Parts: sequence; C-alpha cells; structure tokens
Amino acid sequence: MTILLINYEYPPIGAGAANATYYMAKSFVELGNEVVVLTAGFQDKVGYELENGVHVYRVSSQRKKASSSSVIEMLSYLWHAKKQLKTIIQKHQIEKAIIFFSIPCGFLGSVLLKKYKIPYIISLRGGDVPGMEKGISSIHKIITPFRRNILDKALAIVANSKGLALASEKVDPFKVSVVPNGVDVNFFMPVEKTQNTYFKFLFVGRFQEQKNLEVVLQTFATTFKDQSFYLTLVGDGPLKEGLVKKAKELCIENQLNWLPWQTKLGLKKCYQDADCLINFSLYEGMPNVVMEAMACGLPIIASNIMGHDELIEDGENGFLVNLNDKQGFADAFKKIAADEELRKKMSRNNRVKVEENYSWHKVAESYLSLLKS
Repeated sequence: MTILLINYEYPPIGAGAANATYYMAKSFVELGNEVVVLTAGFQDKVGYELENGVHVYRVSSQRKKASSSSVIEMLSYLWHAKKQLKTIIQKHQIEKAIIFFSIPCGFLGSVLLKKYKIPYIISLRGGDVPGMEKGISSIHKIITPFRRNILDKALAIVANSKGLALASEKVDPFKVSVVPNGVDVNFFMPVEKTQNTYFKFLFVGRFQEQKNLEVVLQTFATTFKDQSFYLTLVGDGPLKEGLVKKAKELCIENQLNWLPWQTKLGLKKCYQDADCLINFSLYEGMPNVVMEAMACGLPIIASNIMGHDELIEDGENGFLVNLNDKQGFADAFKKIAADEELRKKMSRNNRVKVEENYSWHKVAESYLSLLKS
C-alpha cells in the first residue's frame, strides 16, 4: 500500500506528534509499504528528501520556531501543501492517507477525498479536541461545523489514549478508535548508571502553558534548597524567558540546566543521564516523552490526567499526583529522591511495561488494519 502521512510538524520541528509521524512512517516502510510524508519546511530544510526509505516533502512555510507554529504559519503550510498534493499523488500513486490533527491538517484530508477520491484517517493528538486546550476553546466553537465535516468523512478517527477518545466522543458525535503511541525500545534503553554526587530530575517538552512549568519550578524550589539536586529542562517555547526569570526569583537558577531541542541521540543521553522524569502537564494524549523515559528505565512523577493514568501505576512505576495537590508533588519528589530501592523497582517495571505493551510496529499494524477496512 502507498500511504500519505500529512502533518505540519515532522522532525526536526514539532514534538510528540512529529515523533509519532516519524516512527509510524519508518514502521510502515519496514512492513513493506511505500510511505510519503507531506510536512512543513523549516529554515533551509525545504524540498524533497528520501529518509530511511520514506519520501519526505517539506513545503515552504513561514515557520519561525522549531517548537511552535502560529495560525498564520499553519495556514501558510496548508496553502503550499495543497499545491503540492497533485504532484505527490500522481508520482507515488497514493492509495490512502493518515492526517495528524483534525485541525489544521484535516483540511487537506477533505481535498484528498473530494478531489482525488483518496480515503483518509484522522489521528487526533490532543489540542485538536475541544476542551483539551482552554486557550483555543473560542476557536473550536467557530470551526465546529468544519471540524465535524472532516471527522464525518474520515475512514476512521483514531486517538492515542482512551481518555482522548472519550473527550472527542463527548463533543463530536463520532466513534473514535484507540491506538496508543509506541516507543522504539531498541533505541531508548537503560544504561548502567555511575554514582552521581547529585540527583538529576528531567523535563522534556514545549515551554508552554500546557506543561505547567511554573508549578514545576515552584515545587522544586520549595522542596530542594540543597545544591545536590538539579533539574534539566530540555526544549523551547514561548514561556522560556518568563520561566528563566521565575527561576531567578526563586533563587534556583544555579540548580537548573536549560537545554535546547535535542536530536534523538541527544535526547536518549538526557534520559540515560537523569534519575527521574517529571511531567506536570494540564492535559496530554499519550505522551511520547513519558514512554521514551520509561523505556530508558526512568521513574516518572506525573500529573494525574488522562494519558498519564494509562501509563503510570501509582507507586509501581512512578507517582500520579492530582493537579491541584502541590504538596503531593513535593512529597513525590522527596520519595523518589530518598529511596534508591524504590527507583530501581520503578525502573524495572517501566522497562518491562513498554517492552510488553508498546511498539511502533504494533501501532503501524493497527493503522494498517483500519486503512484496509
């Protein structure tokens, strides 16, 4: 089968959905399919490349940052991607498509079906489901008829967690299938740790409101005044400047290490060098970062939200803490840092869990089954 994957984010830009697109494309190829990716260009990375057997087309867009995209930049991508569709379809004889994000990319699915008779699957990722991201709730109200038309015409609608599927079915009258994200367990894996003189917490992701990073910094500051505890924050985003300022106000700037977006190898080293991953997000789908950290044997401290609750069993492979329970976050910090045997147990449990339950080949096979239906 020849499959077109459409996502305005694809490495080196974007985060979880970009990585999911990358690994699904790779797995589809390994399972004997031809795969084409239509995504946004960034800086001088524009045009066609053959990457790991995947045909990647990066169209011109006005994207300024790897970590985020404005509405204007999304519209720019859609405009240029739509113009590229005919060439891609004719050259590669596209049979089916998977569209990541009902909004904005779902528009291209409508074009595929109406103009070229190519069926598509919509892969929901979180922010494209009303109610998940409060900052865009007014936009969702305006575009509801358009979004529902896209979902109605889809061959299937897929969410990467049960919680996200339920959230979508609550606001839009369409059945949603669940296919969880995967993780490359042959790449992300534990290493024997050397005895560090200090304890390392790790955060990986966009510096935006969703990630609740001000609470992370406040909790860290009130819990660890001791210089033997450090927090590494990997990523970028619109809140970074304010967060750096907040760290200085809290007098913890010397305990923080700010790193830019990493290559996959660099990210793996960050996981392997850390002692615990923290993710206090306000909402998630099925976070790749958490799954990658689990594969590397890291205990997890996470907010008790959908997506997290499908990965973390409280006390067994990490801690789940209610969003409004700041003391609970502080207590989880202390328990993880103080109990080496508990960390070892959680590390083993996490590695076993991802090996047994999550692989990108399983994800790809599930999508293939839906496409063939």
